[in-house]
Order: sequence, then structure tokens, then C-alpha cells
Amino acid sequence: MLVRQEPRDPDLRLSLGIVALERGDTETAQTSFESLLDSDEHASSANFYLGQLAERQGRNEEALLYYLQVEPGSDFLQATINIMELLIDSGQLEAANDHMNRMRNRFPDRAADLYLFQARVLLQKGHEESAEALLVNALEAHPTHSDLLYSRAMLYDQQGRLEAAERDLRNILTYDPHNATALNALGYILTDKTDRHEEAYELIRQALALNPEEPAILDSMGWVLYNLGRPEEALPYLQDAMSAYPDQEIAAHLGEVLWQLGRKEEARAVWQQGLETDPESELIPATRERLGVDAEGANQ
Repeated sequence: MLVRQEPRDPDLRLSLGIVALERGDTETAQTSFESLLDSDEHASSANFYLGQLAERQGRNEEALLYYLQVEPGSDFLQATINIMELLIDSGQLEAANDHMNRMRNRFPDRAADLYLFQARVLLQKGHEESAEALLVNALEAHPTHSDLLYSRAMLYDQQGRLEAAERDLRNILTYDPHNATALNALGYILTDKTDRHEEAYELIRQALALNPEEPAILDSMGWVLYNLGRPEEALPYLQDAMSAYPDQEIAAHLGEVLWQLGRKEEARAVWQQGLETDPESELIPATRERLGVDAEGANQ
């Protein structure tokens, strides 16, 4: 109704297009966005949403052309990610990397963020070696960038290269000693994959003091206390973490603590909740197997 009253209002045209797109009214959405392409306002957003519309309809080459016309602003990074994903999915990894290099040359003030997003897409698409090489290059140009260091540390952790992961996380703490995310990540790695539990506890304690309501840090505190042989103290931290963010990793930890405390029905319920959240979880079945518990929760 508003667009009929003010047919040339670009704000209304954009709003109508977005609502129509969300409702699945592709004809109205496309018409609304196309009407903005020659406008001085919202042309970049219109290109972004037209790209989304074309992508949903399988018109990937057309989607690429729209995304390439998105200028820096609120939609720019997502459009850049979408371009990368479309190129990689079509087998054009080199073209995707070339595009990102051009974007960094064009927008040098956003180079670090573009490196970061590129690495994440490469990892999501299974190109681990390319992601590692990219992060190495990125950190040569931005050696103190915390997010880049953290991303490489998490990659090293996944690869089982714990010394390298620890080195990157400690580098973050050299530049940013109050970085709760790095403190927690390092503490969790140390308690989960080494026997350095006291050292891990101190790191996680610092992280928790900085961010006392973060579920990941609450989970880490519970897990390190359990590994220190203090399951009763671990339990409330894990329960709080599970209440705030019921994911499969927290469920695995909480279920194990409950099981070891003899609260086996509760442990089974928590594990089931975790599997409902993430049916593909490998951690919960591995936890039950390590504890000698079958899928129904009975002792094997």
C-alpha cells in the first residue's frame, strides 16, 4: 500500500523487496529490486538481493554478476563470501582465490577481514591445505591480528599440531593479555589434550573472570575441574553451560560428569538432548564408548 502511494520511494521499494523475498514472492521481490538498480540509493543492496534470488533459482552465473556489483557496505562481506562459495562449488578454486586477491588490492583497509573470511570458506569447503597457506600469508602481512592468529591456532588444533596451536594462542596473549577467547581456547586445549590441568585451570579462571556468562568458558571450567578430579565442583558450571547453550560437546561433558557421579538417568537424558541437537555428533557416542556405556545407557 505504501509503495502504491509513494512509488518512487527507494526505502519503501527496498523494504517491499526484502519482505517479498522472505515470503517467497519472487516476482514481487525481483521487480522491487530491479526498480532500484538505476537509483542513487540502495542499488548495491538491490544487487545483493537479486544475487540471492538468482542463486536460489540455480542461476549461478547471473548471481555472480549481481554479487560482483555490490559495493562496500553492510552486504559487501556476505556478497564476497557468496562469490567465493559459488566459484569453489563450480570447481574454480583458483578463480575464487584470484577474486579475493583483487578484493584485497581494491580494499586494503579490509584486507585482514577478507583473509579471515576466505580462510573460513576454504575450511568449510574442505580445502584445509589452501586455508593454512592463506593464513600463513595473511599473518606475514598482519602478524598481530588476533582473529587470524586464532583461526590458524584452531586449524592447528584440528590437525593435532598442539605446539603450533599453543604458540599462536600465546602470541595473541602477548599482544592482548585480556583476550578471554584465547585464554579459554588455550586452557581448553591443555586440559582436553594434555595433562597440564593446573596450568589450564589458571588460564580458564582468567577467562571466566573476564566473561563469566560465556557458555564455552563455563564448559571449559567444568571440564578442567573434572579433569582435576573435582567432579562435584565441575557439575554446576557444566549445567549452566548446557542451559545457556545446549550443544553436543557440552552435553558430552555434562553427561560424563553425571555418569561418574552415579546420576546415570540424568546422564542418559543429557546425552539424548545433545544428540537431538546434533544427530551427527561423534563426540557423544565416543564418550559413551570410552565409559563403557551402550547406546541405551547401560553398562557394557
